Amino acid sequence: MKQLFIITLGILILSTSYSCKRKGCTYDNATNFSKKAKLDDGKCEFESKVSFWFNESTSNNLVSYGVTTLHVYVDDKEVGQINVSDWKVGADCGGNNLTARNAYTGTEKKTYTYKGRSQDGTLYFQGTFQASPNECRSIELQ
Repeated sequence: MKQLFIITLGILILSTSYSCKRKGCTYDNATNFSKKAKLDDGKCEFESKVSFWFNESTSNNLVSYGVTTLHVYVDDKEVGQINVSDWKVGADCGGNNLTARNAYTGTEKKTYTYKGRSQDGTLYFQGTFQASPNECRSIELQ
């Protein structure tokens, strides 16, 4: 009886100490959030969006330089193309504007670089933006 009590007590202590140290993603806005995790393992996965657009004036300016298509890059990876005559009057995340998804691991925020190049590769736009989880950032190219 005494041995059964000691064994039971040992199992209880081990299971309690193990559950207190369970690692996983502890950020509730991450795509891989774990309710059971007590310690963050640094492997949280986040997703955000960025929407690119330009107005009629910028469109006319690009056309005057012979630009017909604008290739948009995020961290040197092409995320899409915009017909230069397809200008917008404002931000429209996920609507008719070119919207790119950004998936990243580690921290809740990440800084990205973007570039807009013409069909011949000439650089017309560049900058940086900071992404936050579950957010859609709007960037006017001007």
